[in-house]
Amino acid sequence: MQSVSSSYLTDSVPARLTGLRGAKMYIKNSSDTILYADDCATMRATITAALVAGIDLSEADLSGADLSGAELFDANLRDANLSDANLSGADLSDADLGNANLSRANLSDADMSWADLSGADLVGAYLSKANLICANLSGADLSGADMRWAYLRKANLRGANLGRANLSGANMREANLSGANLSGADLSDADLSEADLRNANLSRANLSRVNLWDAVGII
Repeated sequence: MQSVSSSYLTDSVPARLTGLRGAKMYIKNSSDTILYADDCATMRATITAALVAGIDLSEADLSGADLSGAELFDANLRDANLSDANLSGADLSDADLGNANLSRANLSDADMSWADLSGADLVGAYLSKANLICANLSGADLSGADMRWAYLRKANLRGANLGRANLSGANMREANLSGANLSGADLSDADLSEADLRNANLSRANLSRVNLWDAVGII
């Protein structure tokens, strides 16, 4: 992994991830090790420059960062801290977000098609109208997440925790929800046709007007 030495920043004033004009921006990991730094005015530009430079952003601390609309296609963000980050409209397709902390993050309208979100913490995240087609969310914690009208066709949600999540109007056609926890979830108007619901927990879930045509595991 490429990195920037701390001596390079000796005379610089650290800026928060959301950015301060005129201050040097840098990206750290959870151990406070500097992964990348430059003089861009915003964290979004710094992230883009880091990716162009081939920087591995796994374990990066990007909590609270404004990355709305950012181009993060195929980025390695495994184990990264993106809690409370604004990623609305961002391109995270094919990105590796395995075990990442995305709790309370704004991912509305984000493109996460084919992304790896296995084991990720998405508690209380906002995923309204997000594109998650064929995404891997196995073992992810999505409890309390707002996923209204999200596109989850053929997504892998095996063993995921979706307790109390709002999935109203979501498209989960052909999704793998085997062993998933959907207790207390709002599935009203959702499309679960041809989905795999074997051993899924649907206790207290709102199933009004849900489409369960040809779903597996429904008695």
